[in-house]
Amino acid sequence: MSWEDGQIRVGIGITTYNRPAFLKEAVASVDKHCDGQLSQKVIYDDGSTDWDEEFYESLPEQGWTVIRAEENHGVAFAKGKILEHLMAHGMDMLILLEDDIVLVSDSVIGAYASVIQKTGIQHLNFAHHGTANIGRMVESNEDLELWENVVGAFSVYTRQCLELVGNIDPAFGNDLDHVHHTYMCALNGMTTPWRAFADVRGSDRLIKEQPGAIESSTIVHDDIFALDSSFQKSLRYWLSTYPFPNDITWLLR
Repeated sequence: MSWEDGQIRVGIGITTYNRPAFLKEAVASVDKHCDGQLSQKVIYDDGSTDWDEEFYESLPEQGWTVIRAEENHGVAFAKGKILEHLMAHGMDMLILLEDDIVLVSDSVIGAYASVIQKTGIQHLNFAHHGTANIGRMVESNEDLELWENVVGAFSVYTRQCLELVGNIDPAFGNDLDHVHHTYMCALNGMTTPWRAFADVRGSDRLIKEQPGAIESSTIVHDDIFALDSSFQKSLRYWLSTYPFPNDITWLLR
């Protein structure tokens, strides 16, 4: 990958559902810190019933493509639709952003692109979201941080990665979609090994979660041990359909 002569086309997509205040902040952060660096900006609204019509109508003037589903299909479906859109429009570097994340540096895209160029890793995930990785860094070097748990609020892929691995499976609904997809990337040599999940060193100075992000998440507060929970449904689907890691202790973290 190279930034020379505009060879690399970078696209970003935001998934959102019934969190208009978060979405506005996420959009503003992308427009502030990525001006001129993006070839595509897309928002996928996954069937929200709570939105600001005036805000949505203003987005195309700011260069955003807005896709609004009539009903909610789950975050796996929404992320897959964004990746589908960005791939169809020829993006070389594809970024998924959940609506409770904001960019806080003009260097965020350059930092991830540089690490991809330098290390050859084709898929990275921002690790500093939620509580799963607190105190659980595996190791770090001048380029990378490696973490025990994979977090999917900000994910970066290359075209090469998605052409090999394929898209996110929509059958995962609201749970384990990004975990499974990163696992498939690892199995195909597109990222670091399982349980040593790659992020850019110092990414917490480039990206932040919005205040109240965890408190407002229905996924975080879901009872993962309830048989009818989205987590258990996704887990049963994964176990019945795909290769599964031998070590399952990560499920209890």
